[in-house]
Amino acid sequence: MKRTIIAAAAAAAMLTGCPAQVQRTGEEVDGREEVGGPPEAASPLLFVVAQGEARLMGRDGAVLKRMPVSIEGRFSVVDQARGSVFVIGADAIDEISLGLDAPPRRVAELGEMSGNGCLAGSPMGGLIQRQGDVGLAEGGGGLCLNIQDRNDNMADTRASVRVPFEGGAITSATIFAADHCGAAEVEAICAVDESRQPGQGSAGGALIEVEVEGCRAVVQGTDAVIDFEAMGMTECPEGFEGTSISGRFAAFSVPTSEGDYIYRRLMIVDLQEGAHLKALDREIVGESRVSWSTQRDALLVDQELFLLGAQAQAVPLNGTATWLE
Repeated sequence: MKRTIIAAAAAAAMLTGCPAQVQRTGEEVDGREEVGGPPEAASPLLFVVAQGEARLMGRDGAVLKRMPVSIEGRFSVVDQARGSVFVIGADAIDEISLGLDAPPRRVAELGEMSGNGCLAGSPMGGLIQRQGDVGLAEGGGGLCLNIQDRNDNMADTRASVRVPFEGGAITSATIFAADHCGAAEVEAICAVDESRQPGQGSAGGALIEVEVEGCRAVVQGTDAVIDFEAMGMTECPEGFEGTSISGRFAAFSVPTSEGDYIYRRLMIVDLQEGAHLKALDREIVGESRVSWSTQRDALLVDQELFLLGAQAQAVPLNGTATWLE
């Protein structure tokens, strides 16, 4: 059977009956072509806290505005309704305005856990393992933090923590504890509002289901096949990690090792050109953040921003970041 490499956008067109379109503006920004929408370089794409400052970054990766801050952020949560970002450090949470036009406000001091089994004595903010474990609490009024003493493979205790926006006590509940931790398990006291989490999963692939089989990927519901061997890839991916907003780029992964942490190699494929962007290969862990933008062909991988287009580029962020979308 003849194998073909077909863009995910074209696969989506097969499912919807609409012509495939990969938007390309033809505009160059610092030598990089904007892909997936109009060239709004001055429109904020990312809110970043790193190296003692908060930054607004545009669609081209340029810093649009910056402001000094004291918090060393590990994770961040955007709240468009309040016009702010909550930056979570190891020992505190600050609220910073989206426009960087007001001084940061200290929301809470995060001390050591005083109970919760094997979490006792550990700094609360240092127990968050990944970006997806923090967010706006369902029902509003605060943040929900899901914390644990180690990664998913090794955790002995997990707890949910609710931090109110406007003062008041921080509350926690142990939701899992190994026998030797000596803590009773109870119901979680909060849940992250997933509907208000920006840039999660596959931004452009709501209609695209990809199943990896051998050294190729089959776009479900179509006869489209993505042939990795034809791209010259020496490793066959086993996992699918979403597509960009235009459908031109897709991420796949292959396990590399397993111990206390499960490592995998992330690989970006240009479906339009039938090319593996090998320079963007990264070894990541199970808790790593892989998050697509819904504004342009861009991907957050831990503390790096991948700007994808005619010339793909990796921009080191060196801190926490959240999409502004």
